[in-house]
Amino acid sequence: MSCGRIVPAIVNPLVGIRSDAELLDFADRCAQSVREGGADEVLAESSRKLIIAVTALLRDWFASADYTPLGMTTLLSMALMRGKYDNATNFAFRKTPLDLMFNQIESGEKYTKDANGIWGWRKSSFMRGEDGARPADTKGMPWGSDIALSFYKAWQTSAEPSVLEDSIRECLLWTSSLGFE
Repeated sequence: MSCGRIVPAIVNPLVGIRSDAELLDFADRCAQSVREGGADEVLAESSRKLIIAVTALLRDWFASADYTPLGMTTLLSMALMRGKYDNATNFAFRKTPLDLMFNQIESGEKYTKDANGIWGWRKSSFMRGEDGARPADTKGMPWGSDIALSFYKAWQTSAEPSVLEDSIRECLLWTSSLGFE
Protein backbone atom coordinates (compact mmCIF):
# COMPACT_ATOMS: atom_id res chain seq x y z
CA MET A 1 0.00 0.00 0.00
CA SER A 2 1.47 3.36 -1.00
CA CYS A 3 -0.39 5.57 1.53
CA GLY A 4 -0.95 8.27 -1.07
CA ARG A 5 2.68 8.43 -2.21
CA ILE A 6 3.44 8.24 -5.87
CA VAL A 7 6.18 5.73 -6.48
CA PRO A 8 7.86 6.17 -9.86
CA ALA A 9 8.19 3.07 -11.96
CA ILE A 10 11.75 2.12 -12.80
CA VAL A 11 12.08 1.15 -16.42
CA ASN A 12 14.75 -1.35 -17.38
CA PRO A 13 16.54 0.15 -20.41
CA LEU A 14 17.75 -3.28 -21.50
CA VAL A 15 14.22 -4.53 -22.20
CA GLY A 16 14.29 -2.95 -25.65
CA ILE A 17 17.65 -4.45 -26.59
CA ARG A 18 16.95 -7.82 -28.19
CA SER A 19 18.68 -7.89 -31.57
CA ASP A 20 22.40 -7.68 -32.20
CA ALA A 21 21.81 -4.41 -34.10
CA GLU A 22 20.10 -2.90 -31.03
CA LEU A 23 22.95 -4.17 -28.88
CA LEU A 24 25.57 -2.53 -31.13
CA ASP A 25 23.65 0.76 -31.02
CA PHE A 26 23.50 0.55 -27.21
CA ALA A 27 27.26 0.00 -27.06
CA ASP A 28 27.86 2.91 -29.44
CA ARG A 29 26.05 5.16 -26.95
CA CYS A 30 28.38 3.91 -24.20
CA ALA A 31 31.46 4.65 -26.33
CA GLN A 32 30.11 8.12 -27.16
CA SER A 33 29.61 8.82 -23.47
CA VAL A 34 33.21 7.78 -22.79
CA ARG A 35 34.44 10.09 -25.58
CA GLU A 36 32.37 12.97 -24.21
CA GLY A 37 34.06 12.41 -20.86
CA GLY A 38 37.38 13.30 -22.49
CA ALA A 39 38.73 9.81 -23.13
CA ASP A 40 40.67 8.87 -26.24
CA GLU A 41 39.37 6.62 -29.01
CA VAL A 42 41.24 3.52 -27.75
CA LEU A 43 39.50 3.69 -24.38
CA ALA A 44 36.12 4.41 -25.96
CA GLU A 45 36.42 1.44 -28.35
CA SER A 46 37.65 -0.85 -25.57
CA SER A 47 34.64 0.19 -23.46
CA ARG A 48 32.32 -0.46 -26.42
CA LYS A 49 33.62 -4.00 -26.85
CA LEU A 50 33.28 -4.78 -23.16
CA ILE A 51 29.70 -3.43 -23.01
CA ILE A 52 28.76 -5.58 -26.00
CA ALA A 53 30.32 -8.68 -24.41
CA VAL A 54 28.67 -8.22 -21.01
CA THR A 55 25.27 -7.21 -22.38
CA ALA A 56 25.23 -10.13 -24.83
CA LEU A 57 26.31 -12.50 -22.05
CA LEU A 58 23.34 -11.43 -19.93
CA ARG A 59 20.91 -11.40 -22.85
CA ASP A 60 21.91 -14.79 -24.27
CA TRP A 61 23.17 -16.88 -21.34
CA PHE A 62 21.28 -15.72 -18.23
CA ALA A 63 17.68 -15.66 -17.08
CA SER A 64 15.71 -12.62 -18.25
CA ALA A 65 15.39 -11.47 -14.62
CA ASP A 66 19.18 -10.83 -14.63
CA TYR A 67 19.09 -8.76 -17.82
CA THR A 68 19.19 -5.41 -16.01
CA PRO A 69 21.70 -2.62 -15.34
CA LEU A 70 22.32 -4.24 -11.95
CA GLY A 71 23.16 -7.52 -13.71
CA MET A 72 25.57 -5.61 -15.96
CA THR A 73 27.20 -3.93 -12.96
CA THR A 74 27.60 -7.29 -11.26
CA LEU A 75 29.32 -8.83 -14.28
CA LEU A 76 31.53 -5.79 -14.87
CA SER A 77 32.66 -5.82 -11.24
CA MET A 78 33.66 -9.46 -11.74
CA ALA A 79 36.31 -8.21 -14.21
CA LEU A 80 38.13 -6.24 -11.53
CA MET A 81 41.10 -7.86 -9.79
CA ARG A 82 43.94 -6.22 -7.90
CA GLY A 83 47.17 -6.60 -9.86
CA LYS A 84 45.71 -8.26 -12.96
CA TYR A 85 46.08 -5.16 -15.11
CA ASP A 86 49.51 -4.10 -13.77
CA ASN A 87 51.44 -5.73 -16.61
CA ALA A 88 51.06 -8.08 -19.56
CA THR A 89 52.25 -11.13 -17.61
CA ASN A 90 49.71 -10.71 -14.82
CA PHE A 91 47.01 -10.01 -17.41
CA ALA A 92 47.79 -13.23 -19.28
CA PHE A 93 47.92 -15.52 -16.26
CA ARG A 94 45.61 -14.12 -13.60
CA LYS A 95 41.96 -14.98 -14.26
CA THR A 96 39.09 -12.89 -12.98
CA PRO A 97 35.68 -14.38 -12.20
CA LEU A 98 34.44 -12.86 -15.47
CA ASP A 99 37.29 -14.54 -17.40
CA LEU A 100 36.22 -17.87 -15.89
CA MET A 101 32.60 -17.24 -16.83
CA PHE A 102 33.55 -16.63 -20.46
CA ASN A 103 35.78 -19.72 -20.28
CA GLN A 104 32.61 -21.77 -19.80
CA ILE A 105 31.46 -20.64 -23.24
CA GLU A 106 34.89 -20.98 -24.84
CA SER A 107 35.86 -24.40 -23.46
CA GLY A 108 32.62 -25.85 -22.06
CA GLU A 109 34.28 -26.28 -18.65
CA LYS A 110 34.20 -24.61 -15.26
CA TYR A 111 36.49 -24.98 -12.26
CA THR A 112 34.51 -26.52 -9.43
CA LYS A 113 34.47 -29.19 -6.73
CA ASP A 114 33.26 -32.70 -7.46
CA ALA A 115 31.14 -34.80 -5.08
CA ASN A 116 34.30 -35.74 -3.14
CA GLY A 117 35.33 -32.10 -2.64
CA ILE A 118 38.18 -32.27 -5.16
CA TRP A 119 38.68 -29.18 -7.31
CA GLY A 120 39.08 -29.54 -11.05
CA TRP A 121 37.77 -28.65 -14.49
CA ARG A 122 34.30 -30.11 -15.03
CA LYS A 123 31.61 -29.79 -17.70
CA SER A 124 29.80 -26.48 -17.57
CA SER A 125 26.01 -26.37 -17.32
CA PHE A 126 25.83 -23.13 -19.35
CA MET A 127 23.08 -23.13 -21.96
CA ARG A 128 22.32 -20.35 -24.42
CA GLY A 129 18.67 -19.40 -24.10
CA GLU A 130 17.92 -18.60 -27.74
CA ASP A 131 18.92 -21.92 -29.28
CA GLY A 132 19.74 -24.22 -26.35
CA ALA A 133 23.42 -24.50 -27.34
CA ARG A 134 25.52 -26.11 -24.61
CA PRO A 135 29.27 -25.45 -24.81
CA ALA A 136 29.99 -28.56 -22.75
CA ASP A 137 28.45 -30.74 -25.48
CA THR A 138 30.91 -29.46 -28.10
CA LYS A 139 33.95 -28.77 -25.87
CA GLY A 140 33.29 -25.07 -26.31
CA MET A 141 31.54 -22.83 -28.78
CA PRO A 142 33.19 -22.61 -32.21
CA TRP A 143 35.04 -19.35 -32.77
CA GLY A 144 32.74 -16.60 -34.01
CA SER A 145 29.52 -18.43 -33.12
CA ASP A 146 28.80 -16.41 -29.99
CA ILE A 147 28.69 -12.61 -29.98
CA ALA A 148 29.42 -12.33 -26.25
CA LEU A 149 32.56 -14.45 -26.42
CA SER A 150 33.74 -12.86 -29.69
CA PHE A 151 33.54 -9.36 -28.23
CA TYR A 152 35.08 -10.42 -24.91
CA LYS A 153 38.08 -11.82 -26.78
CA ALA A 154 38.21 -8.65 -28.89
CA TRP A 155 38.10 -6.54 -25.70
CA GLN A 156 40.98 -8.51 -24.15
CA THR A 157 43.22 -7.68 -27.11
CA SER A 158 41.94 -4.14 -27.77
CA ALA A 159 44.46 -2.25 -25.66
CA GLU A 160 47.17 -2.41 -23.00
CA PRO A 161 46.08 -3.92 -19.67
CA SER A 162 45.91 -0.52 -17.94
CA VAL A 163 43.50 0.77 -20.63
CA LEU A 164 41.38 -2.38 -20.22
CA GLU A 165 41.15 -1.70 -16.50
CA ASP A 166 40.10 1.89 -17.24
CA SER A 167 37.47 0.60 -19.67
CA ILE A 168 35.94 -1.51 -16.90
CA ARG A 169 35.63 1.60 -14.76
CA GLU A 170 34.14 3.61 -17.65
CA CYS A 171 31.58 0.86 -18.28
CA LEU A 172 30.68 0.73 -14.58
CA LEU A 173 30.18 4.51 -14.54
CA TRP A 174 28.06 4.44 -17.68
CA THR A 175 26.00 1.47 -16.50
CA SER A 176 25.32 3.19 -13.16
CA SER A 177 23.80 6.09 -15.09
CA LEU A 178 21.17 3.72 -16.53
CA GLY A 179 19.51 3.22 -13.15
CA PHE A 180 18.88 0.01 -11.28
CA GLU A 181 15.86 -2.19 -11.34
